[in-house]
Amino acid sequence: WSDTVAKRPDNARAHGQLGASLLRAGRLDESLAASATAVHLRSDYADAHNNLGIAHARAGRPSQAIEHYRRALQIDADDDRARYNLGEVLVQTGRTDEAVGAFERVLRLRPGHARAHNNLGVVLLQLGRVEEAIAHDRAALRLQPQFAEAHYNLGNALARTGDFAAALAAEEAALRETPAFARAHNNLGALLLRAGRAAEAATHFEQALRHQPDYPEAQRNLELIRPR
Repeated sequence: WSDTVAKRPDNARAHGQLGASLLRAGRLDESLAASATAVHLRSDYADAHNNLGIAHARAGRPSQAIEHYRRALQIDADDDRARYNLGEVLVQTGRTDEAVGAFERVLRLRPGHARAHNNLGVVLLQLGRVEEAIAHDRAALRLQPQFAEAHYNLGNALARTGDFAAALAAEEAALRETPAFARAHNNLGALLLRAGRAAEAATHFEQALRHQPDYPEAQRNLELIRPR
């Protein structure tokens, strides 16, 4: 798209496509410049606003990301990608009630969106709506059975209900899909420790620290079994 931009510098689509390509390549500053040019040339270019939002979010600028996602949604209220991305940034900034609304709207548009089910489950659990969280975790897994993050989140939610055996099975499932999943190792260790299986628990805390050395919770849990 660089050639097209050079030949047609007033073509908004060319700048937008270049911005998207640069974003996929991880070249955030260049992507931001190209996408900004695209929306300067065509202010109602929803995809370019969405890509600006993604680039700002990755660069650690959530306020600017939200601004561009909302602009994309003003242009096209049914843009499920911008709506999903908005939900993610709202979660990151602690605006959980708004995030619930964003993910619910995504699921009305695309009921088969596994990641939206998973993220909605996470937010609902944060809000204490445990049974609803479990329902969305399970919906994500029906759509994508190998979704390690959804198994992990289901385990978190089941543990909140006191169903520790089912929670343990969910964490084991997460690790079958992603053996290097440090948080799942830590959670499984905590569940095993609760069940009196300290040696197995220690192994999983060690695995958590192997995959994520800077993991204070796993270190503290291991020290419950093996004090320094």
